[in-house]
Amino acid sequence: MTRQGRLPVVFPPEIDERLSSWFLRMATFYALTVPEFVAELGLSGRDMYDLEWRLSAGEGALIAARTGVSEVALQAMTFQENY
Repeated sequence: MTRQGRLPVVFPPEIDERLSSWFLRMATFYALTVPEFVAELGLSGRDMYDLEWRLSAGEGALIAARTGVSEVALQAMTFQENY
C-alpha cells in the first residue's frame, strides 16, 4: 500500500463504533498492524487511542481523504462529543 489516493476498500463505521475499533477492523482487512494502518493514513507515530480522544481537524481531513468517510462521521467515533 502507498499513501496516495483513497483506499480501495473501506468498511463503513458501525453504529456507535469507536475509532480504535474501526482502525482495527480496517488494519486486519489489509493485513497490517494498527500502527502500520495509522501510518498508511498519513498519521505515522500517532496512537489510535490518542486519536480517539484528540482527533484534530487536520487529522480528520487526512483520514477522510484516504477513506472517504466524512470528518463528521470520524469525529462521531471519538470521545470529543462528550466534552
